[in-house]
Amino acid sequence: MVGRMKKKNKYILYIMKDLTDEITPDDKQSLNAWFKADSNNQKQYDLIANIVREGRRMDFPADPDLNHEWNAFEFPEDSVPERKTSNNWNSKLTGRLVTFRRPIRLAYVVLGIFIIIASIVWYYQNMQGIETITTANCQYKEFKLPDGSMVYLNSGTKLTYPKKFTDINRQVGLSGEAFFDVVKSKDKFIVQTSEGTITVLGTCFNIRSRNKQTRVIVEEGLVRFSANDTTDNVILSKNYMSEIYDNHPPSKPQLINAKEWLGWRSGKLVFKRATLSEVSGEIGRYYDIEISIQDPSLMTMTITAVFDRLPLNKVLYSLCSTLDIQYRYENGNYILYK
Repeated sequence: MVGRMKKKNKYILYIMKDLTDEITPDDKQSLNAWFKADSNNQKQYDLIANIVREGRRMDFPADPDLNHEWNAFEFPEDSVPERKTSNNWNSKLTGRLVTFRRPIRLAYVVLGIFIIIASIVWYYQNMQGIETITTANCQYKEFKLPDGSMVYLNSGTKLTYPKKFTDINRQVGLSGEAFFDVVKSKDKFIVQTSEGTITVLGTCFNIRSRNKQTRVIVEEGLVRFSANDTTDNVILSKNYMSEIYDNHPPSKPQLINAKEWLGWRSGKLVFKRATLSEVSGEIGRYYDIEISIQDPSLMTMTITAVFDRLPLNKVLYSLCSTLDIQYRYENGNYILYK
């Protein structure tokens, strides 16, 4: 475990260098590879970045070298102070000599302690292990979470969750579309997407998170829907929907018929004022095909339609007839054009 902790510390050091614009190209490349290896690593980066941002609000001296101060906490086991004078303190640090010309400010000490605590908490939370469930195109899954809550995944979806929920909250990550039937509990149930956070205690709701857009539809109960990059949030009750586009606040709750919008759970393709770009993506996942749009100007065309288990050729014919466009099949790809 010590070896794993040292490896984590290496990447924490890379993070600090990146946040202070002191990272080398090679270290930056290693950091990016670390992000790609596990989505939770990006969460640790965001956690430390938030701590640093808060710390910078404190009374720091001009041009602080945060990486320098961070290294002060990284003494190896065989490192001991060599000598101390009234103005200088020399010590061995990762095989090199470091000289401090002035005392470390209390603010740095507090900041370093918070970073260490945050890193340790993050590390031990992830020691439990993270489970990942995915669905391919034209595939659907349902399964039970550790707390007994049921999840139903639409095609082209990824869900991550811990093997065991903590006593504080129950948190999962989602990319794609899923319906949640959450067991009631005093502990919060949280779903994190790239655009927003959905928080409940016990309810039935649907989340669709694709292409920088997250949509939440509540079938039963109450849900808090908040944006990741702002403090804005909305409360959704039965048959209400809200969306977040990119970094914008949640849209005003809209009254809908939830069961009609969630036709995918019974094998239907349901589109309500959906753009052709969105429609082509859903059809592609549903039938496991490749669809491209030749003219970018067609992507924003909208359509409202329901396709109930129809053959692909009938769906494409109906789509093209409605929008007055055409399609052709070429090299394994369906192409929509004017």
